[in-house]
Amino acid sequence: LPCVPETQDDATDCRPHCHTPHIPCTPVNYSYPDGVECILGDLYGYCGGGACLLSGGGAAPTWIVGVAIFVVFYCIFVAVGLWLYCRYCRPSTVTLLPVKGSSEPTHSGQTTPTNLNGDRK
Repeated sequence: LPCVPETQDDATDCRPHCHTPHIPCTPVNYSYPDGVECILGDLYGYCGGGACLLSGGGAAPTWIVGVAIFVVFYCIFVAVGLWLYCRYCRPSTVTLLPVKGSSEPTHSGQTTPTNLNGDRK
């Protein structure tokens, strides 16, 4: 039957303990896999090599993956934003898209097309 040992030992904290009516609570010949959470005194640690370790162990730094994904998508967003700005918003004398000129009425009632600068053709 499973049991909780009366004294804690970092060498046996990563092993399950069992007892029988004739045998007191003792660790069995099995260790939890590396990275499993264990208790050492009042602190939590991770099993590593059959012992409970307070630092290191199986706790992988997964936050680095999140930061890397954020940086990649941020760079993509900035590149697309810069391209859109240069393509459509940057003041320039060269138009990137053709713009249809407007027509202004003349004194005789006919319309004369104008270019982009407002000059009549």
